[in-house]
Amino acid sequence: MLKLLCPLIDKQEKKPLAFPATVVWHTERDSRSSKLLHVKPQKKHLADGDYAFSPAPDLLRIERKGSLVELTHNLFSDDYARFARALDRLIPYPHKYLLIDC
Repeated sequence: MLKLLCPLIDKQEKKPLAFPATVVWHTERDSRSSKLLHVKPQKKHLADGDYAFSPAPDLLRIERKGSLVELTHNLFSDDYARFARALDRLIPYPHKYLLIDC
């Protein structure tokens, strides 16, 4: 069973999210099936998105915006084309998310 959760953080993230040292993972509704996971974030070059999770980085990607102001700027400025390309690169991943850190 997985006992280590490794968030992968893109090296270009200016202010990475803070992750707790441990999390409780519930595999079923029965609380007896919960597992304590140790969290070990790692900085890594990610070609797509800002965050992924090891041991399966090709399953999920997260594109993070640091604020609503940043998201608004990306949507309504000359930066839109770059932002749209960044989102397009997430299409192949089965699970993709846009995280707005407010």
